[in-house]
Amino acid sequence: NHLGDWGTQFGKLIVAYKKWGNREEIEEKEIDALVALYVKFHAEAEKDESLNDEARAAFAKLEQHDEESLALLARAPRGLFQMEIGVQSFHAETLRAIRRACDTERLCANIARLVAMRRIHVHIDLIAGLPLEDLATFRTGFDRAFALGADMLQLGFLKLLHGAPMREERETYPCTFDAHPPYAVRSTPWLSRAELAEIALCEEGVERLYNSGKYRATLAAALAEGESPYRILCAVGGVLSTLPSGYTMDEEVALLLDFFAARLGEERARDLLLLDLLSHNSSCYVPRALRR
Repeated sequence: NHLGDWGTQFGKLIVAYKKWGNREEIEEKEIDALVALYVKFHAEAEKDESLNDEARAAFAKLEQHDEESLALLARAPRGLFQMEIGVQSFHAETLRAIRRACDTERLCANIARLVAMRRIHVHIDLIAGLPLEDLATFRTGFDRAFALGADMLQLGFLKLLHGAPMREERETYPCTFDAHPPYAVRSTPWLSRAELAEIALCEEGVERLYNSGKYRATLAAALAEGESPYRILCAVGGVLSTLPSGYTMDEEVALLLDFFAARLGEERARDLLLLDLLSHNSSCYVPRALRR
């Protein structure tokens, strides 16, 4: 039930649901009911090949977030599906260069609608190091993606695999990248090594504070003070990157308390961190820095 990997198979489920599905049965049996629909689709498709064409068309419509598909997703049982949306960039010139030009306003509106349903786990991907994307446009795109409120925001780095244009056309794209797989980019004509290192700190902050789900209330309070998501996550990523391998929760929380106290005041930062931890830590352990 991960849209990013299913492709036409997801379209087959849409067609099967429309033709033979029963919402009450799916809500009761969930995966078992979907598997039964999928099996029925293949049995029927052996007799009627046009069903496969319908499935391909249904998935194409879903990729375009058409109204009918969105309405169907809004009726899905909560938590049954995960949708990974490979945005990659919001910079128009970059999207044209990688042949992924789209209506970003419509894309954002549809993502916001999916998130607001609170039925589907929405995962957004951004890629750093793409052609024509500099630090200013990346920061703007990151803040735009963060504002959509997806369940996860994955920040990755371009991999210059063998055959990739930015690797093979070195005069056009004088990039540097790791000598060993997966050949992550280290600099481009638009992003210096230092700037990509800064983006890596933002990735650290996103993973530790947002994607982990552990510190979202504290982060939200700090963002409400007006600092941009990119800048605050980059700053906190820099702080957390100083932790040694095998660090303890006490060490992490002590650094976070100092960081957020400078923005929210010590008492408020302590209360928010405590709220976050008790909401996600079944052991109810209170780190030393938060004890009164």
